[in-house]
Amino acid sequence: MYFFPNCFISPKENIERQVPEWSKVKAQKDGQYWEAEAIAYRVEIGSSYKIGEIQANIFNEYGFLRENLSTGNIDPLIGKQKIPGSRTDTLYSRYITIMADGDVTEDQFIVLEDEDNFIDIQQLDMDKMEMSGIFQVTFVRDANDRITNPSLPDTIRFTEGEFHLKIVNRN
Repeated sequence: MYFFPNCFISPKENIERQVPEWSKVKAQKDGQYWEAEAIAYRVEIGSSYKIGEIQANIFNEYGFLRENLSTGNIDPLIGKQKIPGSRTDTLYSRYITIMADGDVTEDQFIVLEDEDNFIDIQQLDMDKMEMSGIFQVTFVRDANDRITNPSLPDTIRFTEGEFHLKIVNRN
């Protein structure tokens, strides 16, 4: 089961994006401070649920999406979960850049397998619908994707990552 983002919509047009100011993902991206508006989506699977996807988005001054970091199919459990390199029905992550008016994928990056890629949920409060923790993940250009922006590096590392997120239900 894959979950695809609502990331190609301007924030003014997407009611779901009305999240608290504190709902963020922060990290060092290739050694530079990086902070994104973010939200976690809860999805029901039979009688249980998962965190279907965390969406961390960077918008430009005109409200157009420019970067998206997504991690999905997360078990809603306290503790560290390894992010595998291949996208299967397990936990996954990806990073994309976006161009034009926020609706055209520029370049796509996939998880680099031999790195210590993880998400560590340290707090999960389903009554308040909040979660927080730490993460790190290294991405490489997707070999199946054409290179649109050659000025981007071939490898992108998110280190010292932290998140504090509002969780919303996704039907």
